Amino acid sequence: MERGSNHPLLVTKLTIPSTALKTIIPRMRLLYRLDAAQLPLILVTAPAGFGKTTLISQWIGQYEAETAWLSLDDGDNDLFLFWRYVLKALEGLCPATIAQIEEQSQTVEPISIETLLTALINGLMTLQYEVQLVLDNYHHISNPAIHQAITFLLEYLPLHVHLVIIARQEPPLPLARFRVRGQMVELRAPELRFTLDEAATFLLEAMRLRLRKEDIAELYDLTDGWIAGLQLAALSLQEHEELPAMVNTMRAFSGTHCHVQHYLTEEVWTHLSPEMQHFLLSTSILDNLNASLCDSLTEQTNGRENLEWLERAGIFLLALDYQKCWYRYDRLFRDLLRYYLEQQYPERIPLLHQRASWWFEQNGFIVDAIKHAFSATDLERASGLIEQFAWSLLQLEESTLVATWLMLLPGHIVTERPLLSFLSAWTNLTVTRFAEYEQAILLAEQIWRAEDNMAMLSRVFDLRACAALLCGNGLQAIDYAQQALALLPENEVYVRSRVFVALGAGHILTGELSIAQATLAAGYHLSQQSHNHVTQLRAATHLADIQLRQGHLHEAAQKYRRLLQNGSEKLLDYKIVDLYREWNDSSNAMAYWQQAMQMIKCTSREEDAIVDAYIIAARLAWLRAEYDQVLPFLEQAEQSAHRLGGHRVFLIQIVAYRVQYLLMQGDLAAAQQIGSRYAIQQARQEPYEAETTSLLQARIAIAQGATTQTIPALEEMVDLACKQGRTSSEILLLIVLALALRAHRKIEAAMRALERALTLAEPGGYKRIFLDEGTPVLSLLTEYHNRNHRRTIQDLHTFSSSYMRSLLAAFTAKAQVAIWTLAPERGEILIEKLSEREQEVLGLIAEGLSNQVVAQRLVVTVSTVKTHLNNIYTKLNVHTRLQAVTKAYDIGLLRRYDGDTEPFIRPVTPEKAQKSLLHE
Repeated sequence: MERGSNHPLLVTKLTIPSTALKTIIPRMRLLYRLDAAQLPLILVTAPAGFGKTTLISQWIGQYEAETAWLSLDDGDNDLFLFWRYVLKALEGLCPATIAQIEEQSQTVEPISIETLLTALINGLMTLQYEVQLVLDNYHHISNPAIHQAITFLLEYLPLHVHLVIIARQEPPLPLARFRVRGQMVELRAPELRFTLDEAATFLLEAMRLRLRKEDIAELYDLTDGWIAGLQLAALSLQEHEELPAMVNTMRAFSGTHCHVQHYLTEEVWTHLSPEMQHFLLSTSILDNLNASLCDSLTEQTNGRENLEWLERAGIFLLALDYQKCWYRYDRLFRDLLRYYLEQQYPERIPLLHQRASWWFEQNGFIVDAIKHAFSATDLERASGLIEQFAWSLLQLEESTLVATWLMLLPGHIVTERPLLSFLSAWTNLTVTRFAEYEQAILLAEQIWRAEDNMAMLSRVFDLRACAALLCGNGLQAIDYAQQALALLPENEVYVRSRVFVALGAGHILTGELSIAQATLAAGYHLSQQSHNHVTQLRAATHLADIQLRQGHLHEAAQKYRRLLQNGSEKLLDYKIVDLYREWNDSSNAMAYWQQAMQMIKCTSREEDAIVDAYIIAARLAWLRAEYDQVLPFLEQAEQSAHRLGGHRVFLIQIVAYRVQYLLMQGDLAAAQQIGSRYAIQQARQEPYEAETTSLLQARIAIAQGATTQTIPALEEMVDLACKQGRTSSEILLLIVLALALRAHRKIEAAMRALERALTLAEPGGYKRIFLDEGTPVLSLLTEYHNRNHRRTIQDLHTFSSSYMRSLLAAFTAKAQVAIWTLAPERGEILIEKLSEREQEVLGLIAEGLSNQVVAQRLVVTVSTVKTHLNNIYTKLNVHTRLQAVTKAYDIGLLRRYDGDTEPFIRPVTPEKAQKSLLHE
């Protein structure tokens, strides 16, 4: 040895560093990889602060192998000094070999590196145990002779000796050769980053911070799992005791925080060449970057070379794909770069954004092109790009982003350009700002009419059709869609598919299901041709809606599930929930409801989804007997419906549910008050509105005992629903009609209507449509069931007895005792206990009459009726009307027309049944 032979050695460089952390975070996934690495070279490379040294120290502490450790610095680039340190580190493991080498180095002829390494390798070969030589901070070594000597050592290293190199960047060794031979294992920054679980352990246990799960996740994303970044953030958070102060500090934490800035400046920035600093500053404006984009910003041709160097050097650069075409800087490092750019070269920032905008436009990244145009404050370019690529943006469902951009443009730019006004109308409609929508669409329509631009006017009417649908106005939607089709050029297949779907949806609202089905099918095929995926999904959803209205519940559910798997509309969750609710399947309904609740957060600006969510929530609360939640949910649904511009279909549905619920609770006065609030003239109502209005009026009339006018109106509605194939509506109308007929003392007609409803309902498995009517329908079903027992085997009916039993079982599950558990003699005792007047009251409430109407019938006060009811509840040991009527039918207290042994309905064709079943 010559140079460095007399240089004193620092013994502290030969000791394993102790971690600064009080608690070492166990990183078992990495320790397992190191344990399995029985190879000549273990290479650990990552930027500063990734816990490289801590990891290897932890591994050595639990790995049964002798270890020699050397921490390197810039002063160790002298070849002979470097090897003196290596020999000193190994001295305790093979003292005889090291002594022999030292003796040879004292000869007159200086020992060569080849001789030294040969002697060292031969000496290591004689050891009978595992040895690890750790070279920490190897990135300080720049002497090619040292790299060459290390390569020689690795080529001939004994199998039981392993070289561990820790560095911030990849060392200039023949690593490709070692990889191909399978002679090395590598750990790099992606593996060394903390996982979310490791970050949580570090923050909660090592740093003793009281953070919530969501706070930890946010801090983890901010730091990209960079350990030093997490530690610096944690140190800042430790200055606060209260959680709100911690959260505020955390959200303000960035690469410009003094601790981070000092660390990155000292450990990274000052070690970079001016050329590399220029490259980093110029590209710091980008969220994601590639070689061509970097060349465009720097006006150089070395983008690929620089990115590869940064990755090898471990300068906080993340590869975003396996091909390593796209990268991004670590967030905190990018924050610091942008800060330096703003401080040193603020005049260059608009130019850099402008160059980025041009590159993104030329390469088809329209959203990024517009964003950088705004960042360059080039509003003319931004507005021009928005106009040029408007339809692409709408196809990408970027309405929220477009709305943000339009708000950044001065008002005169938007109003002077009809296409921007049209986009403004579109984006305002998506967030249900109807006044702003109408103002913007009128402006666009006026300019295009003056220009005689029929193609763009067709888009205006298409959007108007969508607005009409959003407000639940089917007739208006049909009118606008037809005008759009009349103006639309034949080659506009994309828009034509949208218009057909809007037209079909309008026909659904008017109840014309066959026309809607054909129109939607045409829209579906056109959307396939034009690759309009969003419209295709909406067409498929509406087609499933038709099946639902036609009573094919199982087929509709199957389609909804398939569409949901394909990422279709957010409303599908609610539709599936409601199907399981209808089947009285609380378990599955709640399972899908949990998914639906997650979607509410994502649909905060889509009021139609919100209204549907609240309606379903009310109906689920009803299903689960959580009655105190029903009305509050319906009130929230009504508020959202009003934000939709007074969505008429939603509003009448909500009112109808309120009336139905209040009547089930026996509160006729409140039901009448609610029903009177919805006072739209019959002539203005569309079919579903008129139908729902008739239903709520019929229910109130039945509760009042005034059904003379109600029955003909319901009969007309049943006929219309039957003609249009709206089986779901027909079933509900038949049930209410049966109740009205029974209240009007037309028992045989009531039974025929009920039987027809049951016949239609069984294939779809309807249950809640009966159950939600409460005690009156239970009374009808029980009476029908009692009569049905007396039929002969030849008296065939068109639904199964098992279906009837399932409905009765579902009803009585809510009662205190099931109908098959009471002994007959118990009924005799109860009959003796009920007075004649109590039996009268019991019979009247079984007909579904309210307390007020019962009082009128018996010519007593309402309080007297309530007293009789309380006596009945006590004697029957029940608590509600439904339980009382259930038990009364069970034990024979309620039994009518015992002498009637004739079948209710004689076998007739379905066509004749429709004409005759409603008439005595």
